Amino acid sequence: MLNQYFLGLFFLLSVTNVWSQTGKGRGYIMLGDTAYKEGTIHYNVYDPREVSCTPAGGEQKSYRAGEVTEFFIRGEDKYLAREVSLAEGEKGMRFLKVVEEGEVTFLKSRAGINRFYLEADSLVPLTRKNYQGLLSELNLANGKKNREYQKVRYNRKSMAYFFRHYNKGSTHRTIPVVSFGPAFQFGRTRWHVPGIDFMKYSSGSFTSSHNTPARGIFVFFPTWQTMSWGVEFLLTHQLFSSVSTTLSPVDHTQNNTWYTQFEMESVQLDILPKYTLDFRRIKPYFYGGIGSRFMLDRSNNLIFSRPIEAGFEFHYLEDLFENPGFLAGITLGQGFQLDIIPRTYLAAEWGYTHLWNLSDTGYYLTNLFFTIKLNLYLWHQRDPSF
Repeated sequence: MLNQYFLGLFFLLSVTNVWSQTGKGRGYIMLGDTAYKEGTIHYNVYDPREVSCTPAGGEQKSYRAGEVTEFFIRGEDKYLAREVSLAEGEKGMRFLKVVEEGEVTFLKSRAGINRFYLEADSLVPLTRKNYQGLLSELNLANGKKNREYQKVRYNRKSMAYFFRHYNKGSTHRTIPVVSFGPAFQFGRTRWHVPGIDFMKYSSGSFTSSHNTPARGIFVFFPTWQTMSWGVEFLLTHQLFSSVSTTLSPVDHTQNNTWYTQFEMESVQLDILPKYTLDFRRIKPYFYGGIGSRFMLDRSNNLIFSRPIEAGFEFHYLEDLFENPGFLAGITLGQGFQLDIIPRTYLAAEWGYTHLWNLSDTGYYLTNLFFTIKLNLYLWHQRDPSF
């Protein structure tokens, strides 16, 4: 029975793999420079050496790269037939996927030595060693004296973003990059705790405040279709310690007083959609999203005092308040980012967090904070043209 299960799973994975490598849809092929045929197109995504076309009411026919100069699938991809290096000293015709098209065409290859190509007057391979030099030449040819191109990474999304805006004549636009680094936060944390009953007396609710530092890390992921939007993940660790007092709300004339000391350790995760304005080196931004905090450890001490005939009576209690565990809510903020060098920036921001205990025990927390962040992409390439 177990063998049949694994055989079925292997068959399913094999079929899924074959299906994922096969492209199919309505489109057209170009034979030479002028001959044009429409039909259902079939091709191998990972090694498109040939393509098949089935005209309406006709039979399927296969063509080699070179016989067909380009083909297109509606709603999907366009491919161009080009001669590429397959191995050392060996060349052949293959279909290259068009990623961006315009004054320069950015292409991706599934076959041969090189993954990416750039075509203007001729076809040039883009490698890890030469791509920054080629971007610099395009940047200067476009009359732009800026270093934004140095942020371009050697991957499809990053280079496609640059070539898309180059073809629009806007290479000055900020290049979005994935960034990460340390975060240092300083905040005014207010911790709200529900009242308690002790003996025959009830306390009012407690509010403890403390200027609390926190340390953490952040990771930012841009959306590649537009510079303006991205999502940031911020993880911080905080130690909280404060003292508060409150009176019994039942009979204030008795001067019953409650003194509490709270010590807590927690981690907080914020998931923050972020909108950035592009003002070259200085970039204001706004964000708002989900905040969540988990209490790792806590301790609390309480002293209850009440007047008696001989003076005051004191009671000392430990860990009277339960651990609130998990809290969730919202985080809102704004800030600005200063580019120090093309791939390194310093950010300063301020905001507000409001978190509630989801089990409705009456605990909630607010935090007014100021945060400094530094991304860790600390290297950049020198460009002798500047």
